[in-house]
Amino acid sequence: MSAYLYYGGLAARVEILKAKKRPFSSCILRGFSGKYTYNGEDYDASASPEGAAYDKCKEEIDRALKLDAPCAAKNCTFGGVWNGGGGAGQDTVYVASFFYGKATQIGWVDMGAPSAKSSPAAFRAAAEKLCPLSVREAKATYPGLLDVPYACMDLVYEYTLLVDGFGLAPAKEITLVEKVKHGEYLIKATWPLGEAIDAVAPKKRVARLLL
Repeated sequence: MSAYLYYGGLAARVEILKAKKRPFSSCILRGFSGKYTYNGEDYDASASPEGAAYDKCKEEIDRALKLDAPCAAKNCTFGGVWNGGGGAGQDTVYVASFFYGKATQIGWVDMGAPSAKSSPAAFRAAAEKLCPLSVREAKATYPGLLDVPYACMDLVYEYTLLVDGFGLAPAKEITLVEKVKHGEYLIKATWPLGEAIDAVAPKKRVARLLL
């Protein structure tokens, strides 16, 4: 996920860190003390002494997403923003980039697979296993994991965005995608590709692409 309402994967970390009510973040893995740098600005990203905790982390993420913001439309996603109306397009949901990356780094999706079936619940299950770990333990358990101190935050955020933000059922089948097939070729999935597909798709049948 590169961008969605200023809550793309890397930008969302800033909003989550800003939403914490204590000097420490309940989303940062135990043993990490430092700064998170985004767009040239530094944000305190120190772990609490007891480390990350799924429930407390989710509270911080709920605040960051402003899930209880007033909704002027019939249905909203988060922050009081209209959900686009839903419809048949949500029967098949594709998620890419940040979602695909974390799934392959944790290991429930093969790194070389262009796409794979999964569910929002898989992100929660991964978070519940990973959040209690220290940075050192997470590195040892998940050798392919990038941005290790933020792994709990990222997984809880992805689950919360899909379920509480977009209203998907935890068991809803989704497709994690790195590349899509076009003729004989596999093309990397990015938001410009999603825009182009949506623009030319007959009868707007293409499912929503969360990037």
